[in-house]
Parts: sequence; C-alpha cells; structure tokens
Amino acid sequence: MGGVDDELEITRTDCPQCGAEVSGIEGRYACTLCGWTNDWSQGHRPLPEPEEAPEPPLPLR
Repeated sequence: MGGVDDELEITRTDCPQCGAEVSGIEGRYACTLCGWTNDWSQGHRPLPEPEEAPEPPLPLR
C-alpha cells in the first residue's frame, strides 16, 4: 500500500439521467440531484477483495 498505483482518482462525468456534472471515485458515480448511480462494475478498476479492504474506523463516542 501507499504506492502510486494505490491512490484513488477523482473522476467526473455528466449524469445520463439529468445532465448534471457528477464526480466520483475511480469511475463510480452517484448523482445527488436525481439519484442516478452507475453500477459498481463500471468503475475503472476492480474493487478490493474483502481481505484487502481496510478496516472501517471506530465510531466516535
């Protein structure tokens, strides 16, 4: 981890449903204006396997 290949890329596209510009991470998008989302499989690279995914942070108390 920590190499250039591990860094996330912020990507942009136009929402095919309402035309608004949407930003996403690695080609995965959700439009806040109309609710459109693209399928997870349309991202630019595969999602990490569960063993590779980082642990979520502990909730604040």
